[in-house]
Amino acid sequence: MLGSTGGADLWPLAVSPDGSLLATVGADRLVRVWDVAGREELRQLTGHSAFTRGVGFSPDGATLYTCSDDGTVRAWPARGWPGAGQIASRRCR
Repeated sequence: MLGSTGGADLWPLAVSPDGSLLATVGADRLVRVWDVAGREELRQLTGHSAFTRGVGFSPDGATLYTCSDDGTVRAWPARGWPGAGQIASRRCR
């Protein structure tokens, strides 16, 4: 399932509360969202400018949160692909 990452190391991951989505982040600064049942990558989210170290879904599964060494925490809609964009970004230094 994670074989199409082009050799980039993946670190943290999160599973949506309903188990249908998997989100991964890593040194390549990309947030990848995967369809668990279909075993395919649905979307790559960009916006972090440094190593992306954390990822998690909100308890209701509506929002995906990521944090990075660039000092930001970003919030993304967890559904609505394609065309979903970042909904918030905050500095956290």
